[in-house]
Amino acid sequence: MREIKFRAWDKQEKEMFMPDTENNNEIFFAGFVNGVLRCSESQYDEDDDFILMQYTGLKDKNGKDIYEGDLVNNEDNETAVIIYETGSFLLQYPDSPLDFDSLFDFQDDRLEIIGNIYQNPELLEGEYARDQV
Repeated sequence: MREIKFRAWDKQEKEMFMPDTENNNEIFFAGFVNGVLRCSESQYDEDDDFILMQYTGLKDKNGKDIYEGDLVNNEDNETAVIIYETGSFLLQYPDSPLDFDSLFDFQDDRLEIIGNIYQNPELLEGEYARDQV
């Protein structure tokens, strides 16, 4: 069974929180409360301040955890965004947004994380970039 963990993008502070990150002596965490996924940081009152991204259970060729929202290069040097749709993690290609590959069709050594859609929007192209961030 894969490890379940999340990271979160703080929309106000423009900062990424990784699991067990401490920020300003406050500990960020995500979990389920009454069946609803919650994100907590004491300085915020609303969950809408964060965008949660789930760990896929896979690592890239450098051993880095792959999360939703990551930008990866495949073995053909094509850039793709990791998304979660219809119960599966997928690679979506910005230059062809209707083209998807299952993340689980790729072995660990075939993908490399180059950034994510929130901290590195310049790596995305055109209309896709404007829609995602």
